[in-house]
Amino acid sequence: MEFIRDVNDSDLLKDYVMNVNEFNEQQVLYEERALINMFLNLVFMQKGTIQKIPDMGFDIQSKKHKLQRVTELRDMERELREQIKNYLPGTFSDISLRSENQKGDVVIKAVTKTNKEMEFSFNRKVMLDNIRIKLPDKKFQ
Repeated sequence: MEFIRDVNDSDLLKDYVMNVNEFNEQQVLYEERALINMFLNLVFMQKGTIQKIPDMGFDIQSKKHKLQRVTELRDMERELREQIKNYLPGTFSDISLRSENQKGDVVIKAVTKTNKEMEFSFNRKVMLDNIRIKLPDKKFQ
């Protein structure tokens, strides 16, 4: 259960998700969880999913085969930075993308504007089944 925040609600980063809370109201994610949700949506979204914003989406699943080549990784990292700049402005100050070939894992390290590091990792073969998120003080799976 979330506690009630004693701040102006408009100051918070929030993301409305397609779910309801225990009071049957639309669920809202705040701050860190909202940022994680928006980031993952952008990373996995296919371009054209939102018709009014046809260029939005990184679609990492379609790039699985490119994750083994260093030159392709640099291009993908540049494209991901551009997507974040355009669709999640003011959220991250740095992004890096690497592939750990021995495990088959893809790791995206993101640094927020408040210098909080987030690490998103998933297996290249079964991307959506096992996403791991590491934050400085927490771990989600």
